[in-house]
Amino acid sequence: MDLSLWPRVRKLFVDWGYRGLKGLASSLGLELEVVARPYAGVRGVWVREGIYACW
Repeated sequence: MDLSLWPRVRKLFVDWGYRGLKGLASSLGLELEVVARPYAGVRGVWVREGIYACW
């Protein structure tokens, strides 16, 4: 893969599901950081009637 279009990209922030890409990222010379979503582990939320919750 040619990263010459993005010469300043050095670090990738990914979700927990992409943690298996560490080998690919390191072979491209990139650092991979797995971040947690702010709502990770939340089973449900209370939303006032008439409000649309976009998850």
